[in-house]
Amino acid sequence: MEKTKGGDRYDRICGVSIQILGAAMAFFHLYTALMGTLTGTCQTALHLLFIGLIYYLGYQSKNERWKTVTRIFNLVFAAGMAVSLGYNIIANKKLMMRMMQVDKVTTLQVILGILLIVSVLELTRRCLGMAMPIIAIIFILYAFTAKYMSGVLYFKGIGLDRFVEQMYLTFQGVFGEALNSSATFVVMFCLFGSFLQVSGGGQFFLDISKSAVGRFRGGPGMMTVISCALMGTISGSAIANVAATGVFTIPFMKKGGYEKNFAGAVASVASTGGMILPPVMGAGAFIMSEYLGISYARICLYALVPALLYFFAVFLQVYLEARRLNLSGVPREEIEPALSVMKRAGYLLIPLLVIIYFLCAGYSAMRAAFYGIISIIVVSFFRKETRMTPKKCLEAMVLGSKSCISVATACASAGIIIGVLRFTGLGLKFTSAVVSISGGNLMAALILTMIASIILGMGIPPTAAYVMQAALTAPALVQMGLEPIQAHLFIFYFSCMAGITPPVAICAYTAAPIAEGNPGKVGFQAFRLALSSFIVPYVFAYGTGILLVGNIIDIVLAVCTTLIGIAILSVAVSGWLKYPIKVYLRIPLFGAAVLMMVQGVTTDLVGILIAGVICAVHLRRPAVSPAK
Repeated sequence: MEKTKGGDRYDRICGVSIQILGAAMAFFHLYTALMGTLTGTCQTALHLLFIGLIYYLGYQSKNERWKTVTRIFNLVFAAGMAVSLGYNIIANKKLMMRMMQVDKVTTLQVILGILLIVSVLELTRRCLGMAMPIIAIIFILYAFTAKYMSGVLYFKGIGLDRFVEQMYLTFQGVFGEALNSSATFVVMFCLFGSFLQVSGGGQFFLDISKSAVGRFRGGPGMMTVISCALMGTISGSAIANVAATGVFTIPFMKKGGYEKNFAGAVASVASTGGMILPPVMGAGAFIMSEYLGISYARICLYALVPALLYFFAVFLQVYLEARRLNLSGVPREEIEPALSVMKRAGYLLIPLLVIIYFLCAGYSAMRAAFYGIISIIVVSFFRKETRMTPKKCLEAMVLGSKSCISVATACASAGIIIGVLRFTGLGLKFTSAVVSISGGNLMAALILTMIASIILGMGIPPTAAYVMQAALTAPALVQMGLEPIQAHLFIFYFSCMAGITPPVAICAYTAAPIAEGNPGKVGFQAFRLALSSFIVPYVFAYGTGILLVGNIIDIVLAVCTTLIGIAILSVAVSGWLKYPIKVYLRIPLFGAAVLMMVQGVTTDLVGILIAGVICAVHLRRPAVSPAK
């Protein structure tokens, strides 16, 4: 009984501590967004300290027998992060003055650096699983054993003191660009999303989606696509998007007549699209901006059309499936008129418009998000139901701080990996290897990069996979002639697609229980739905038209032909155009769609000709009754 009381007391203390830390973290980032970030590594170190303490104090073992041991380890690791990061924060001015590889690394700094690295790797293991810590450990071992290797893997080696210096005392390790992005842009948009969600923005998106497309054939499926797209603009996580919207949209699709595995697949694919849809893009836009040295607003502009094409492909396949099953829309009596929804809660769109305005006006993403949060609080008072009371504000602050944990953790571990790549020169060697293996052929290099991005994205979050690939393969693609924005968007796009690519397809595994379906079947259906979207990155890799770069004629031509190509490809994949299409016609139709999506007048004309002939042949056949 005493143990139970002690355990309850421990849980209560930790619960209160997490609330305080979450609120303090949110307040800290709101303050620095307005007044300016801290100097040196202070901003990133304090950010990581909040993340570590919140997670370790909130972590609970599922095994009752190990609860006490787990709590002890939680406190040990929390103390380890507090001490190591506390030193970095307190000694910040002194550390900024030291000369790298000249000033001696003290024994205390070595101990604290090792303590931080171990704590970060354990935090990553608990948050994200074993894949990323194992990769990080392999790179750490390589740094110390490379001197015993030969060929391209040889490196003269590094001592423990210099390794710790790189990882702990500079901006080229744990506190690198990735974690800096998390500590500035990412956390602010996590807070923005949480404030909008708590104020009722999520429900508004669902309601307006139903009003917009609910009455059309296949309305429940279209509603799922639109609501997931809108939620994706604020959540920044495909899995979180599935969990948040899937509980409403998947049962709604099933009720509307869609098969359960298909319903789960639509939620998975549409939620994954939220990762590539501006303004948040799963934190990718912020990190990309940091890497490329161009504004966040420009990144969003480049990514906009590919994201819209992605959702167009999913939307069209949902509609074709509804036609195949002869489904109807949502009954009119269940739909609230769009005008009524807008009158009731349309003001919740104002914060999004505020962010867009400040970004276009040249403000930083941090400052824009700050004003967006302020605007949420202001407009929430328009109605009693959405009013952001102090209690709701506290809830949003804690929720936003927690939602940043996985991204920050991934960025900290990625910093270790990127640090090793830099000081060993392995990144440059990997670039040379990609160029060499591909034989200088761009298509071969793109395929290799796609495979690497998907494989990495299966084991670690898309943002972390992108950060690693940005250091490994992006330079190779740039060396072979791509613009940096083309290379980075290509990598990020496929890192996100890993979430719906079998055999792992983590988004499908999240959606399957909600749909009461089979994870494997949901994953396969999701991959099929997104198949046309897998070609889009190759389109902007071979031409910048759909990135809105170039003269207006080239841009319009590229967007229109890609749009038509996606429509034809969707028909080929779904196998439905007025009635079922024979397999022997679907294969050349698929090829015609690919030709349409490849930039070039000749390929466009050939693709249109083939597609036109196939459609004419198909539609001359006698009509077949739709499947029931």
